[in-house]
Amino acid sequence: MAENTSNAELYGLLGRNIAYSLSPAMHNAAFEHFGIRAEYRIFDVTPENLGDFIKEELLSGKVEGLNITVPYKTDVMVFLENFPGAKVSLTPFPRISGAINTLRRTGDSLELHNTDGEGFYASLREDAGMDPSGKNIFILGAGGAGRVIALYLAGLGGDAPRRIDVFDIDKERLFSLKDTVGRYRGSGILDVHVETRSDLLGIGNADLVVNATPIGTREGDTAPIDDGIVGELRKKCVIYDLVYARETELVKTARSKGLRAFNGEGMLANQGALAFSLWTGKPFDEVKPVMRAALMRELNR
Repeated sequence: MAENTSNAELYGLLGRNIAYSLSPAMHNAAFEHFGIRAEYRIFDVTPENLGDFIKEELLSGKVEGLNITVPYKTDVMVFLENFPGAKVSLTPFPRISGAINTLRRTGDSLELHNTDGEGFYASLREDAGMDPSGKNIFILGAGGAGRVIALYLAGLGGDAPRRIDVFDIDKERLFSLKDTVGRYRGSGILDVHVETRSDLLGIGNADLVVNATPIGTREGDTAPIDDGIVGELRKKCVIYDLVYARETELVKTARSKGLRAFNGEGMLANQGALAFSLWTGKPFDEVKPVMRAALMRELNR
């Protein structure tokens, strides 16, 4: 388990098989920039050790804050809400989405947040120059980030898209998303259309296509949709691929056909800066450029 011998506050990323993560580079650069005595580490924990990690490192007070990634965005929330004596405060969006990606300690209580949707939305507006209000959105992938993005955009009220379609080959994920939308529609979430057909019906009308699948993460991955479908997209359609470590085949294909395409660098930096602001109180707009610069240095190595 974690051992902190430097008397610095301890933060980190909790997940599995996450040695590739660039979050430590971003957060430690921000701690240094703001003169904060703190350290950000990777906590790569096996499923069988997750409960022990939460009890021994988090509930004991050793760790001040966490980012949480696959496969634990739901597991940690469920564990804490059911652990006897744990004082947990759940912000509204994780309650709706069923997932968290950020946790902070406030006294003897733990606050649970999700910054993925807000981080994506900020990047979409700033990096892609796109306002999704009134647009048609097509999301590939109904699990993890795809689910969160769909629900976040659907809950924007008057700024929400006109229509959101979500496609996944996993029907259980789609029906889970549809059930969630049904339960919360009365609180302002618009309808989200789940797509179970193999021909991606509806993508041709999209103003924005988001790849929220892991396809493209590994070198040699093909695009999640074939060249022919990309070629039939409207010329004003924007492609946003959440994969950030490389120019994916989807991004390459879209750009070769004259479409504007972006990867997930902006979302990664934004959600990290939002978490850092929650932990330290530093303004998001001051943290973001520091993290983005650190991310680009790592990606360009």
